[in-house]
Amino acid sequence: MKLSLWFTLGALVFAVFGLALLAAPNWMSTTYGMNLNESGIFLACLLGTAFIFAAVVSWAARNSPETEPAVRGIVLASFLGDTLGFIYNLIATLNGTMNSMGWINVGLYGLFALVFAYFLVTLYITKTRPGRIRT
Repeated sequence: MKLSLWFTLGALVFAVFGLALLAAPNWMSTTYGMNLNESGIFLACLLGTAFIFAAVVSWAARNSPETEPAVRGIVLASFLGDTLGFIYNLIATLNGTMNSMGWINVGLYGLFALVFAYFLVTLYITKTRPGRIRT
């Protein structure tokens, strides 16, 4: 499994959702069974800008060496962000805040959280601790 592939996939997913939230926040919210007032539209657009930021960071990191400290930070941030996204989307889907479309988010966040957990363990924890077998 290559980190560059997952950075690229993450960048594409973030870009699609970010652009959709910026261009059509009401459509995005109704797709997930939610209604937004003006404050909600503002927050949806703000989330869209954060997704665009994450897309650019992931895209820029895709060809960087895995040993770069900045890449390690991006992997850790991706793991934490995706884990929290998984938890909040799971809660929102289970309690009915979002309709069944929420399971798409749960699946995406869960998949990316597991992938970045894998990279944390295999690339950073096991390779940076003395006395460990390097794979």
